[in-house]
Amino acid sequence: MTTKKTLMRRKKKMNKTKKFNLAHIILTIIALAAVITMTLTVFAPIMRVRAEDGQQEQGEGQGEGPGENPGEGSESTDEPGDDSSDDSSDDSSDDSSDDSSDDSSDDSSDDSSDDSSDDSSDDSSDDSSDDSSESTPVEPVIVEIKFAEEKLRIKVGDTVKLAIIAITEEGEETEAPALKFEYEDLETIEIDEEGNLTAKKGGKIVVTAKTEDEALTCSCTVIVSNSSVTLRTIESTGERIVTGINPGVTAEQIISDLASAEEISEELISIKSPLGVDIKPADRMATGMTITIDGISYMVVIYGDTDGNGLINSKDTKAILDYLTGASRLLDTNRANFLAAQFLNGDITLENALYLQRYIYGLETIKQ
Repeated sequence: MTTKKTLMRRKKKMNKTKKFNLAHIILTIIALAAVITMTLTVFAPIMRVRAEDGQQEQGEGQGEGPGENPGEGSESTDEPGDDSSDDSSDDSSDDSSDDSSDDSSDDSSDDSSDDSSDDSSDDSSDDSSDDSSESTPVEPVIVEIKFAEEKLRIKVGDTVKLAIIAITEEGEETEAPALKFEYEDLETIEIDEEGNLTAKKGGKIVVTAKTEDEALTCSCTVIVSNSSVTLRTIESTGERIVTGINPGVTAEQIISDLASAEEISEELISIKSPLGVDIKPADRMATGMTITIDGISYMVVIYGDTDGNGLINSKDTKAILDYLTGASRLLDTNRANFLAAQFLNGDITLENALYLQRYIYGLETIKQ
């Protein structure tokens, strides 16, 4: 009985020992698995970094080609069946590929940027050069200069600007270069640096214009008159007209006055009617006549004598009103009569007719 109990105790004890050993083994396995897991967790990043360094060194030594896998052929230090090593290798390959792609993209971008910058710089340089060449005008070569009028007539006290024309090699007219003027009689006229001539007393004088290098010259005759009769050219139209003739003056008086002022013979002066008929010395001067002096013709304009009879009366007022209302074309078809009606502010309005009527009554004056 004692022996049986003893056996039962031993059996129980053995069962307990077996259970203890099994539990110990299970706990040992769990602890070992935890240690392995912790080890892998600690050493996996280090292994990945080493693998990347090795791939970079291999890439630098051999160069990377399309489709190459830097990780191929390398020995794995991971234990068989460990997925973390494969993941590390794949990640390393992907990262290396990405880095290579990024570097290639950056290099390509830099090269493209450099080329674009160079092309832009070249284009900008070329455009700047073209603009510079286009913006530099070629100076025309002037071969001749001449006065616009070979004979210039001016009244004492008046100032005019000498008009000089420059001719190029192509025969085109252009602006005259800087000029200097020479003349002998300093008491008759005065010319400033800009070519403005002022008449100081009656007389005739020759003015010579020269370029600064004196390679080109031209001359004109200036006639300064003490007479109230003025020979001039309208700049806008080029028309030559005679003004300063008072109503009622005879042709004989005008011829004598002009011959004295121009210092020429009376035989060189002739006067004709608008129809081309010679005017007798006793005939009255009128708007529309033509005076020819030494071969140059001038149109007579007597301000206020709009109908061309040599007098200022109500017929002239009517001529202006007929022009304004369209009842007559006298002023439209006769240039001298049209100019004679522009005695007030250079225009023809109703005020001209009213002013002319007041002149007839002795309330106004008209400067010829």
